[in-house]
Amino acid sequence: MLTRRSALLIVAMVLALIVPTAALAGNGKKANNNSGNSIAEVTLLHTNDFHGRLETDYKYRGGSAYMASMINDIRADVGKKNVALLSAGDVFFAAPAISQLLMGESTIDIYNMMGYDLAALGNHEFDKGQGVLVDRANQSEFPWLGANVVLEGTEWDLPGWAAPYEILELGKGSNAVKLGVLGLAGEETPEVTIKGSTAGLVFKDLTDTIIHYRDEILAQADAMIVVAHMGTNNSGPYDGLETVAQKLIDAGSPVDLMIGGHQHQPLFEPIMVGDTAIIEAGFYGRWLGQVDLTIDKTTKRATIKNYQLNTVTGAPTAGDIGDLIHEMYADGLITNAGFHNSLLKKVEGAEAAFDRGRGNAAAGKMKALRNQVAAQAGKKIDAEAAAELLGDIDAYLAHPADPAVAARVAYWSDIVAPIVDQPVGFTTIDLIRDYNNESNMGDIVTDSMLWKADEYDDGLLNGSVQIAFTNPGGLRANILIPDGASLPYTLTWGATFDVLPFGNQLFLMDLTGAQIQDLLDQSAKLYKGILQTSGASYEWYNNDILSGDPAPTVWGAQNVEVGGVTLNPGATYRIVTNDFLAGGQDGWTTFADGTNRWDSYYDMQQGFVEYIDELDDDTIDAEDIVIGRIVNVPVP
Repeated sequence: MLTRRSALLIVAMVLALIVPTAALAGNGKKANNNSGNSIAEVTLLHTNDFHGRLETDYKYRGGSAYMASMINDIRADVGKKNVALLSAGDVFFAAPAISQLLMGESTIDIYNMMGYDLAALGNHEFDKGQGVLVDRANQSEFPWLGANVVLEGTEWDLPGWAAPYEILELGKGSNAVKLGVLGLAGEETPEVTIKGSTAGLVFKDLTDTIIHYRDEILAQADAMIVVAHMGTNNSGPYDGLETVAQKLIDAGSPVDLMIGGHQHQPLFEPIMVGDTAIIEAGFYGRWLGQVDLTIDKTTKRATIKNYQLNTVTGAPTAGDIGDLIHEMYADGLITNAGFHNSLLKKVEGAEAAFDRGRGNAAAGKMKALRNQVAAQAGKKIDAEAAAELLGDIDAYLAHPADPAVAARVAYWSDIVAPIVDQPVGFTTIDLIRDYNNESNMGDIVTDSMLWKADEYDDGLLNGSVQIAFTNPGGLRANILIPDGASLPYTLTWGATFDVLPFGNQLFLMDLTGAQIQDLLDQSAKLYKGILQTSGASYEWYNNDILSGDPAPTVWGAQNVEVGGVTLNPGATYRIVTNDFLAGGQDGWTTFADGTNRWDSYYDMQQGFVEYIDELDDDTIDAEDIVIGRIVNVPVP
């Protein structure tokens, strides 16, 4: 009776990824444990690329109620005054419906509840334009930092909704300290968000910005760190944090700690560049970064005493456990009606206590439930069933949710549920993305784009649109059939929204064969992944695949066909893409040169839903997706 779900939960509880790194110091030495007034010790908690993941996923990963509980425990352990909670950006957009449909209001509400002290601006904060960003900034009970986001035509003037840095006052008494935090947005933000959303703003070089503010901050603070919406690696022409750290060292202006984001990297150990430590906490709220700092107020140096990523793991709710008890009774594994009713009464008591915000009382009820099940294992309940039930109860007790945050998340969830839970079709296969190659998710999404654009172009399905292209970064989620689910598996509107949450629209244009060849050659470089396509097929090569060199020297596309016919460089083709790529964003500048342009204003996700409805029995089967349209081959 031990199900895979419970087994995975038990393993997750035992193998929580807490990876300590003791006494890494900004000066390369062990942290000074001197308890004099010049030394202070503080704890920084950090997240990045949360993307509105307020709820746990189907594998019980993440969830803001569980993260809030973890944050509260750490604050209790080290003292609330000694803790700061920081975000490195991409907080509320490119998100599930619970955040995206509500323009991020729900996520900022929860961030306020969790007590964030500041956030750096991420590129996705600009997804719906600066007006929505201003609304979210005004709602926030913490400052948004973007020292390098300046008003066009000025040197260092920032928009009114952003600040360059924050001086955090942490600790108290002899442990009191002022920590300067400089916040940075990614320099590539104008290129990787919808065209026009950053109008009037200039995103300055990260290194130049840090040097500009460093002395100003250290004149007011006992130490300084950087929180940046940028990962460790370079992104095309834009410097990653490793490069920035080295440039700062070369300029004689090093910083001790950089907290990064954007590249969705769970760094279980700091990356050291000289004496600069770089850390990042993954994505989607699945980890909570924790760095314990020793700050020498005399030398104004911050050194790492301990660093770890805490895995944020959800657990079965009391309701889930009650459902399991019902199933066991129905299956004859619980053999006594009075025992069954007694168990359910304790579950109902735990639910009621939790709903009233009494987490400790709920835990007490669940402990009593545990004791009762353990005492009757092999008697009034089958021994194997008892082991499964005890595993779920232990998971509940080991990772309790914060009741207040859980209730607030449920409030927001209820608002969008009528839309999110609406069935739109079925699937018999997993639909999975691949950023750097063909994927069946990319195939079916572009198939739906081509189908809808062809119909919408002139009202007929007649081949008037020949090719569809979309970028892999625009596909934000897989659709996976849970273990044990019956087939065909029901697809909801929310599942399709999670794949395509941006509200992108179908954009039609004419491109020459030569322009299409240029785009596919660029795709093969893998700078922003492989263009997903329908109506065309191509082979691509890249010597980075074999050499591991992060900067390939040989790449390209070959044997390109459109509708089974070799691409003609001089011919004109009618194509459809999304309105993001149509503006030349993400470096795909050739799209901006297309002619006979038409923004259909037709939502990509709506087209995807309608395409599923056109399939036999409204069901996605393997034979509905033609695989092999994009093939990686050796370098010629």
